[in-house]
Amino acid sequence: MSKPLTCWLGLHAWHPIESEPDFPLIACLRCGKQEVPNHNIAARMGWNQHMNG
Repeated sequence: MSKPLTCWLGLHAWHPIESEPDFPLIACLRCGKQEVPNHNIAARMGWNQHMNG
């Protein structure tokens, strides 16, 4: 199974998943990537404070 183009671009379809108590996780519905949720949506989309735009 190849990774969808939208996921390659960092546009994942995030949803919360069950994990250990007090340790939230989110996973992409399309590619399965898992991350700890960040309150800053731009960080999840691949942008950070060092990039303009």
